[in-house]
Amino acid sequence: MPYIIEFIGVPGSGKTASSLKLESLLKSEDSEVISYAEFSSAGVILSRITRKLISTLKFFITSPRECIGLGSLIFSNGGGYKLMVWSIFINYVHFLEFLNKCKHVTSPAVVEQGVFQIGWPLIYYSTNKEPSLKVFHSLIDNAKKYMDPSLYILVCIAPPEVVLAERMRRRSLVDINIRESMESLEILRSSIKDLCSASGIMFLSNDGSDSSIDITNTIILDLVKPNGSKKNHYHCDK
Repeated sequence: MPYIIEFIGVPGSGKTASSLKLESLLKSEDSEVISYAEFSSAGVILSRITRKLISTLKFFITSPRECIGLGSLIFSNGGGYKLMVWSIFINYVHFLEFLNKCKHVTSPAVVEQGVFQIGWPLIYYSTNKEPSLKVFHSLIDNAKKYMDPSLYILVCIAPPEVVLAERMRRRSLVDINIRESMESLEILRSSIKDLCSASGIMFLSNDGSDSSIDITNTIILDLVKPNGSKKNHYHCDK
């Protein structure tokens, strides 16, 4: 697989809208794109949940030790919301299946919520951030054996608080504390930057505005060219 582009950010930051815009742009460049949104979100809610539960069952049957080990790791991390912890585990396993699928194709993948985004709820819903970061790093290390892209591009979307508050209001995300969610994102972003220096992951960040998204997309199109210029970090705010 040539490359994976994953978007991270707090709920309501614009990950899905940005990923769909990028998918459309890549397709206009005559590229076939593997969409995680289509892989994970197609169909009604019950159908999506069923597919993810089947992924988890298949994972347990084929890799019971890994499944139990990862489950124990996530559940021992001290999250206060057990339903959310189950959701993190199931979504993580489902994403591993997507990565496995990507290994066998030559098209790029665009992901609006992937393995790195899992770090946000791990941090946000945990009473102790330090163990959560250790769990997150362990999950990333485990996921590496499922992915083999020549390039992994991470795009972090961090809108201003007033913009984010309005987006969350429109999506009825009233149960999420904006200040705490952005603090969790900053912890995740700093942690990923540390990983980037060792792994060669490309890290871009923007403020979620139309102009900064356009700048981000321009940089991504340059990055995915064989002779495109590359560095570890890009800031695409207007």
